[in-house]
Amino acid sequence: MELALIGLLISFLSFVGAVITAVLSYRYLKRQHNLNGLQDAFKILNNSEHRNFRKKVYELHHEFQETGKLEIFRDVPEVENVRADFDVLGVLIKNKNIDKNLFLREYGLVVYRCWVCLEAPIMDERQRRDVKAFMENFEWLSDEARKFWERRGGYKTKIYDPRRKP
Repeated sequence: MELALIGLLISFLSFVGAVITAVLSYRYLKRQHNLNGLQDAFKILNNSEHRNFRKKVYELHHEFQETGKLEIFRDVPEVENVRADFDVLGVLIKNKNIDKNLFLREYGLVVYRCWVCLEAPIMDERQRRDVKAFMENFEWLSDEARKFWERRGGYKTKIYDPRRKP
């Protein structure tokens, strides 16, 4: 009888140990998945090609401020790339494939500035396509970035004008 009780206790403790190991492994893998996603996001946004895309977006924004012509944003590959990349990143962050706080700490202000530059043409395109969901994840990500940086006192809206030389 005593031997059976010891066997039952050992089985129970083995089961508890297996459950704890499984939970810890799941947490570790999830964290690793988030970090891999974040690293991939940084690779996309931190290359010279994407920086040049954003530079073009900033240039067009300032031109739009001067002329009021939304057409200047249409069919511009750099604009399409920037908004598509941030829309996809919004989906990944919203679904917790990328750690939101780490991403926003590094790129939140960039996301917000790009949204400020592209909001009017995106809203225009939503209306023209009659698709309210067009770029909604980019919009969500921008809103999250704005809130993140407002809480930290680093919220800025000034858009760099690459046309002006220092």
